[in-house]
Amino acid sequence: MRDVFATRVDQRVSERLTRRGYVYLETTGAAVPVGLVRHPAALCRLIDAERNAVHSSGDPLDTVYTYEDPEASLYEVLPDEWQRRRFE
Repeated sequence: MRDVFATRVDQRVSERLTRRGYVYLETTGAAVPVGLVRHPAALCRLIDAERNAVHSSGDPLDTVYTYEDPEASLYEVLPDEWQRRRFE
């Protein structure tokens, strides 16, 4: 996404009525065609929002996360016994 500097939509009138269009990603080298998609303007908005978002996680990419499984008996839920009632 760092290489993409713009998005472009090409639509004919019939494609606009059916909400379809060709999406192109503009890079420094050339335009990369994504293809014919439904709701191309929405896709362009998503791509632009992702491009403009700042991703800064404090963890380095080689971080290994571990998981310790807690005892199952601590979370065991036993249902209450249901007593039949007679309607009088």
